[in-house]
Amino acid sequence: MNKSADTEHDLNTLIKNRWSPRAFDPAAKVTKAELEALFEAARWAPSSNNSQPWRYLYGIRGDATFGKILENLKPNNARWAFRASALAVAVARTKKPDGTVEKTGQYDTGQASAYFSLQAQHRGLSVRQMAGFQPSIAEALAIPADYTPMAVIAIGGRGDAALLGDETLHAQEVSIRTRRPLAGIAHNGEWSADFEV
Repeated sequence: MNKSADTEHDLNTLIKNRWSPRAFDPAAKVTKAELEALFEAARWAPSSNNSQPWRYLYGIRGDATFGKILENLKPNNARWAFRASALAVAVARTKKPDGTVEKTGQYDTGQASAYFSLQAQHRGLSVRQMAGFQPSIAEALAIPADYTPMAVIAIGGRGDAALLGDETLHAQEVSIRTRRPLAGIAHNGEWSADFEV
């Protein structure tokens, strides 16, 4: 399914065509080498003072880590994420080794995950990032207290929307992509009333 964005300005094709499906092909497999290429893209994302505060823990469908991540998703996500070829947890360092706050850790981890997503699009893979997971995921994956799980990322081949079964999810899967208008997110000058629309 092609859901190319209807943009106000010309954009790179990877950005225009990237979207976040829920319908993953349950027969599709992703190799460790394919995943490592996505993490390599994340590795080269910019970060404050080159601190690289992101970490990723992942499981491939059928292994124990995949099962742990899946068990710690909220039910609304677990009901479709089990078909993904792999699940990864994006983790941000929120405290530096000296105990001070890592102010840009979450921002930088988001940038790394954006690079990850675009590399997946480049390789013909789909990803969906989700915040719907249980806090217990940190204990399940032995994540230290100075790191915070930010998102779970489903990775795989795109599947048929009919797999979702649920009418609401199906409608979301096949709907046209929309965004706020450009004037609603960027303004030359002070805060704009357009931001509130």
